[in-house]
Amino acid sequence: MSASKIIITVIATLTAVVSLTMVTGVAGFAALVMLGQRQYGLRLDHKNIEVYYTSEVTEAEATRFLTYLKENHGNTDKRITFQLDRTTEEFLVRMCAQEFVYTTNQLDDQLQALRDEIQAKCFVQEKVVFEACDDKLNTKKTWRSKELQAGK
Repeated sequence: MSASKIIITVIATLTAVVSLTMVTGVAGFAALVMLGQRQYGLRLDHKNIEVYYTSEVTEAEATRFLTYLKENHGNTDKRITFQLDRTTEEFLVRMCAQEFVYTTNQLDDQLQALRDEIQAKCFVQEKVVFEACDDKLNTKKTWRSKELQAGK
C-alpha cells in the first residue's frame, strides 16, 4: 500500500474532529498541527505557505519545493498547504482544494500548468503527479504528465 493511501486510511479512522478549512480558491487547509506531524509528515513553512513531507521525501527536496513556492507563489495572503510524498516512480504533490476545483474543469489548465512547472523547476529528473483532495484528504482529481497519461 502506498504511503499516501496509508495516510488517507489513518486520517479516515481518526476519532478526533478535524476542521480542514478551505481558504483559497485553489488550495489550503488549516489545523494540521493540532493532529501532530505524524499523520502528515514533517512540516516546513514560510508565512502562509506550509509544506508537509513524508519519510519518503528528503528535507532537501521539501525545502527546494518550499523555496519554489516562496519565489513563485509567495505573495498570497491566503494560507496554502501542500503535502509531498513519493512512490518509487514519482513525486506526489497533494493539496486540499475547494470542491469546485475537482468537480468542474475550470482550473484544469492552470493546475496542469502548475504541475508541469513544479516538475520543471523542482523535480526535474522525477515524474510529478498533482492531486486535489477534499477536506478529508481523499484524492478527488489527479493531474499527471502527458507521458504518464498515455501509458495508463
